[in-house]
Amino acid sequence: MPVSVLYCEGGPKSPDMRVLSAILAGVCAIKPVGSKYGFGQGIRLARAITPGVTVAGLRDRDFDADETPPVLAPRPWLVDNNALWLGWYWERTEIENYLADPEVVRRALGVRAPAAQAYEAALRESAKSIAAYSAARTALSLSRVRFSPLRNAWGKEHGTDDHCFPDQRSAADCRAAICEMLATHEATQTVPVENVLEQFEALLPACQPGGSRFAHFLTFFSGKDLLLGMQDRLAELGLGTPGQFRERILKGIEQAQDDVWHWLPEWKHLRTLVRTW
Repeated sequence: MPVSVLYCEGGPKSPDMRVLSAILAGVCAIKPVGSKYGFGQGIRLARAITPGVTVAGLRDRDFDADETPPVLAPRPWLVDNNALWLGWYWERTEIENYLADPEVVRRALGVRAPAAQAYEAALRESAKSIAAYSAARTALSLSRVRFSPLRNAWGKEHGTDDHCFPDQRSAADCRAAICEMLATHEATQTVPVENVLEQFEALLPACQPGGSRFAHFLTFFSGKDLLLGMQDRLAELGLGTPGQFRERILKGIEQAQDDVWHWLPEWKHLRTLVRTW
């Protein structure tokens, strides 16, 4: 039975909502739920209130321990020991990972797109610049204790969503930041700093050039971080600030004359899953 209602993270004008409205045009209703916290419970409640209507959710993957190479398809969202299906996870960390994709940039901007080689070089340089920071963010995410949130980002706030991003992102800077964050964390006693640092050191090789996560940085790194890491290069390419660039990509998706879901294999796969579930 096809999915009738698909819930997503963010608000009515969020990037998630705007992208999904284009990918799933004519297929199902898209409804934003705001924060990811309580997302699963909201789907359960919606199903209880509207029996006979197939309700599902699509949420960010975020940072996890799975380092398997991408298969270009959404990941099943299963809970209760895999007994209950709630919907899907994006295969990539967050929606910005797709907006930064060279193919999406090329199609969304059309004749105004930057030279492919120049853009891809800028994207790779950004990935190198955030390699250690990505390992740190992943280590912090994997060390979280349920019901005791542990911040996994630091630095200056950027853009309308106040995303934090540091200027200094070397391995040494990340070690120092981890120690500082754990020192002020309210549940320090349940998250030993030594454990987080050990996790960081284990993840660092995979996130560096030549590592398994770096090989697929558009899957495993934060798309927001990748955009901010390209800030200077985006300006040089005439693409504006990271926020302006993101908005231009979103508008290109919304105004596209072709079928947007054909732009990326995962988007096409998602549309098929929603239609044929």
